[in-house]
Amino acid sequence: MMGGNKSNSNQSSNNDDVHRHRQVNNAVEVEFTSDDEGWSSDSSGSSGGSLAASLRHFAEGMMRREAAELEMMKAREAARIAAENRRLERETELTEMLLKTQLQITSFLCSGTSDRKRKRSGEDDGDSPGSVQR
Repeated sequence: MMGGNKSNSNQSSNNDDVHRHRQVNNAVEVEFTSDDEGWSSDSSGSSGGSLAASLRHFAEGMMRREAAELEMMKAREAARIAAENRRLERETELTEMLLKTQLQITSFLCSGTSDRKRKRSGEDDGDSPGSVQR
C-alpha cells in the first residue's frame, strides 16, 4: 500500500517537474522569438555595432535561459527534499508502530509467564502440605 503511495507521489512530482520545465521552455522560446525580430536583413550588415548588439542580445537570452534552468533546478531539489522528508516521516511512523507492537507482544508474554509462575507456586504450596500429611 505504501509502495503505491510512493510511486504516486514520485509520479506527481515528476509530472510537476515536466510541467515546470515546459513552462520555462515556453517562456524562454517566447523571449527568443521576440529577440529574433531584431535579426532582420539590416542587422546582417558589416557594421560592428549591429554585430555587438546581436551578440549582446544573444548573451542576454542565454543568461535568461541559464537563470531559468537554475530556478528549475532549485525547484526540483526542493521537491526532492520535501519527498525525502515525507519518506522519512513515513518510515519513522512505521518504526514506531513496529516498536509498539513488539512492546505489546512482550508485555503479553511477560504477563502470561508471571501468571503461570504464580499458579505453579500456588499449586506447589498446596501440594507440599498434602505430601507432608501422607
